[in-house]
Amino acid sequence: MKKIYFRGRGGGKQGWGNIYRLIAIHELVKKKYECFFIFEGNNQVANFIKEKKVKYLRLKENITISEEERIIEKLEKADLSIIEMLECSYARQKIYKKRSNKIIVFDDILKKKYCADKVISAQYKSRHKNVKNLLFGYEYYPLRKEFSKYLKKKKIVRKEIKKILVCLGGSSYSLGNKKMFNFLKNENYHTTIILGNEQKKLFIKKNTKAKNLLFKEKTNNLAKLIHESDLVIAGGGYVKIETAFLKTPMLVMPVQRHQLELVKDFKKYCSVPFTNYPTKLNNKIIKKNLEKYNHKFRTQMNKTLKSKFKINIFKDKILSLINV
Repeated sequence: MKKIYFRGRGGGKQGWGNIYRLIAIHELVKKKYECFFIFEGNNQVANFIKEKKVKYLRLKENITISEEERIIEKLEKADLSIIEMLECSYARQKIYKKRSNKIIVFDDILKKKYCADKVISAQYKSRHKNVKNLLFGYEYYPLRKEFSKYLKKKKIVRKEIKKILVCLGGSSYSLGNKKMFNFLKNENYHTTIILGNEQKKLFIKKNTKAKNLLFKEKTNNLAKLIHESDLVIAGGGYVKIETAFLKTPMLVMPVQRHQLELVKDFKKYCSVPFTNYPTKLNNKIIKKNLEKYNHKFRTQMNKTLKSKFKINIFKDKILSLINV
C-alpha cells in the first residue's frame, strides 16, 4: 500500500482550518493509502487527531527546521507528502521533498517560495505571485461529507431574519464571540454561537442568562445549522466558503491578521461585506453593518452565491493529484 504523509499545524493563532482540511483529504483516501499524520498543535488538536484513529507523530510546538529534519529523515520514504500550515518555509518543504516522491502544498496566502509539485489555494486571489504549478479558487475547497446533502437543497430566504448563526472558526475567538453576544443578547433573534474547540467554558457560564441565545462548544452538524439560518456571522477563514456553498446570506468577520486580505478578495469575488477586526467593533458599528440585511439584499446575495459557487471539484481533483 502506498504511503502519504500529512504535515499540518493547528490550534491557537494557527486556527483549525488546516487540520480540518487534512482530515477531509484523509477521509477520501484512507481506504486506499497508508496515511501518517505529522503535526504541531495544542492538546485540543492532539485529542482531535486521536479521535480520528489515524497513525500520527506529534512534533513539539515551534520546532526548528534542523530538529524536524533529524526526525523526518528517520522515517520511511513516502509516495506523497501533503503540507497544510501557515508560514511553511521553503526549507521545511524541502525536508518532505527529500522524503517523498511528490509533494502538494496547500497555501491560501501565497507569500512563500515553493518546491512543490502542486500548490493549491482554496481561495480566490485577485492578485498572486507567479507561482509555478498553482491551482487556485474556491472550487478547490475540501467540503466535508456533512455538506454534501445540503449542496443541492434550495435555500429559503425569509422576509425577516429569525435565526442567526455565529461561527468564527475552530480556535478560541473569544473577543469576536463576546462582541456579537453583547449585541445580539438585546436583539429579537434566535441566535446560536459556535464557540470552537478551544473556547473556555467560563465564557458560557458567564453569559447564559440571555434566553434567545444558545451556545455550542462544537458541533457535528454545522452544515445543517448554516442551511437553517437566515444569516451567518462567519469567520474570515474557511467558514465563509462553507456558508457560500450553502448559499446562505452572511456577514464576514476577519479574526486573524492574515484573513483581511482573504475577506477583501472574497468581497471582490461575490460582493459579501465584511466587518473590521473584533477589536474595532462595538454595538453601534455592528448594528450599522447589519442594517443593510433586508430581504432584498439577502435575496440578491443568495442569487450571487448560487451563481458563483456552483461546483466543488475538490474531490475529483485531489484524487487525480494523489494518484502517485
